[in-house]
Amino acid sequence: LMRLEHPSIPRVMRRIVSADGAYVDLLRPYVVGIPLGEELDEGPADQLAALAQLEEVLRILEYLHGRTPPMIHGSLEFNQVVRRAVDGALLLHGLGPWRVPRVGSPCLPPEHGSGPATVAGDLYAAGVLTLGALRGDFPEGLHDGGILELSVPEDIHPEVVELLVGLLLGRGKLASGDL
Repeated sequence: LMRLEHPSIPRVMRRIVSADGAYVDLLRPYVVGIPLGEELDEGPADQLAALAQLEEVLRILEYLHGRTPPMIHGSLEFNQVVRRAVDGALLLHGLGPWRVPRVGSPCLPPEHGSGPATVAGDLYAAGVLTLGALRGDFPEGLHDGGILELSVPEDIHPEVVELLVGLLLGRGKLASGDL
């Protein structure tokens, strides 16, 4: 984690190590901003803003997934992505060995819990973040009984819906330049 160098990932300045040698916490700079979960209170974002948000998240994931070995976030949620107040850039939080997703989080893919975190799971979460921005709420119950239940505003362009379906069904092999 201390070797990560990306403008959207707050740099780890120091590891705080416990007496038994297991590191307990990471010291990072304080960031003033608003978590994406709080932005939902402002209502739906327009399509261009939601796609710009998705592109920023995909750039961060592309960096993590492109490392050797690939780094999986595994618990990407609305409150793990913060819009920095000074410039509006998105910052990704929650990287570390203790990543435990909130039980019942809409950002967890349906297969979560049946194996290790995956690239597809991170892309699923990126799709849920985008859907939340478009709807202005926390999308719940997307996979009822194994069937994708996707409710989007009717003015959303069909290609955006197709993009979301690809991310949510694990067919997303997307790079930020694809948008």
